[in-house]
Amino acid sequence: MLDYNSIIPGSVEEGKLSSRVLSDLRESLDWVKSIDVPVLKWSCECSIEAGNKASSCILLPYSSGLHGEFKHRDFVWIRDPREILFVDVKGKVIILRQSLDEKLLRLVVYLAVVRGASGLLLTSEQRGVLKASVVVGSPGYSYVRSLPVSIPVVAVPLDPVDLSESRGVVISVKANVEESRGRIIIGGLNGKGDKEVHIIGHHDTILGGFKSTSTRLILELARDKAIRELSKIANVVFISYTARELGDPELREYNNTWGERYLLKIITERGGIENILYSIALGPLIYGRSLEAWGHPLLLKPLVETGVARGENTALLESHPYIEHGVPSITLTNRESLIYRNTNLQISEDSSTTLLRELVNTITYLTTHLEPLDNWVNVLRRHAYERVGEAILEARIEVTRLLDIAQREGFRGVYKATRLSHNLLYAACIDPLEYYLDSSMWAGLSWESIKGLEKLLEGCRGLLFIGSEEGYVSYPSVIGFIEDVLRGVRGIALKKLKTRIDNELIKSTLTHLGKGGFIG
Repeated sequence: MLDYNSIIPGSVEEGKLSSRVLSDLRESLDWVKSIDVPVLKWSCECSIEAGNKASSCILLPYSSGLHGEFKHRDFVWIRDPREILFVDVKGKVIILRQSLDEKLLRLVVYLAVVRGASGLLLTSEQRGVLKASVVVGSPGYSYVRSLPVSIPVVAVPLDPVDLSESRGVVISVKANVEESRGRIIIGGLNGKGDKEVHIIGHHDTILGGFKSTSTRLILELARDKAIRELSKIANVVFISYTARELGDPELREYNNTWGERYLLKIITERGGIENILYSIALGPLIYGRSLEAWGHPLLLKPLVETGVARGENTALLESHPYIEHGVPSITLTNRESLIYRNTNLQISEDSSTTLLRELVNTITYLTTHLEPLDNWVNVLRRHAYERVGEAILEARIEVTRLLDIAQREGFRGVYKATRLSHNLLYAACIDPLEYYLDSSMWAGLSWESIKGLEKLLEGCRGLLFIGSEEGYVSYPSVIGFIEDVLRGVRGIALKKLKTRIDNELIKSTLTHLGKGGFIG
């Protein structure tokens, strides 16, 4: 069966669901509250007729509307996305089978616009199945404001054969964006002391009903006896947020986790960020029988004994905002579930039950087998020297300076070391279409980071984008200049780290003097 439901941030459907989540959590937890979040509410109407076949479709946010009848001469069928570079697509509607991940889809949309296409139809790999994603008008992942895509990008539940055999195709698409309010639901089990463990999920979807959200697992975890026992160690806070991929009022290039980032901004302003011992974010957990843990090394280390696989670390993880704020965090997910995210595929109850038990076991093990707080800095120190050990001397010096700061401040130093050393690094190559994305401590300085970037550069024959949180730069070609580019990336990352450490030392000195420290 197929599920065509949506839970769009700021919509009536989200309002009803968040009220239900609020009510359910009140039956399980010691306290519950909600926070309103400013969001951009997206809505669209989409239909397509190919011959005698009529069906719904989805206009991918944030792209433009379209209405018209199209003949064969109006379309360009593309088997490989790289063909867009060489085929005349100006004024044409590109038809491409949707088999791309989010990063490469962003590049394809950018290319389609630059090459003058009038639209992009993404056909289904399986007839009747739709998959949705967010597209923006630029190829980067910075926190710079982007623009809506100037052409329609439409996902259709049809096979390319359905379109090729039709004499004419009628597409009608309307879109609307307006300011609205979404909701974040927060509840907790009271434990001892002021330290908190956060367990995070989201309740919104572009496509798919409540069963495809991670909040459905939040409700189960809040009732689970083993999870409730964790309140003997720390306060356990459950969070269901909105705007996982859609809703950022600023329409930033980095469109993910707006609701989570908004909440952390509030917590930081109220001085509560260092009360969060760590956080566990639930990524897509819809299908499959095994978990993967992606994120902060401090939390990955204890999981070695459990057999939980370690996934890649990217900025697209639900744990990313917490790590940016210095809080040790991981995302629990699996690769099978990524196929189901924002699709109309029906979810299997049996599979969900299996994943829930493994999820409970993993969270319980992690919480009861963490290193003592005094050892956290030592764990971080080993990780730092493993990753940056072969880097240039200047980088090793800055790493040592930062870890010295962390050592003086105990476990609070872990927050500073994480926050100050964390970077977002990405590179996008147009020919061939490839993307490299690293979001981690020491990104841009570590051996892994530089090697990953170097591999992309060595194969890149066309336009290249390299960027960070602040924005990106483009290179017409890097052939013959790879070492120069790598040296530049390392230099920028090193300068950023040095500046952050200097500012932190100045801040600490001023704080000390303000408390009556000696002025010589």
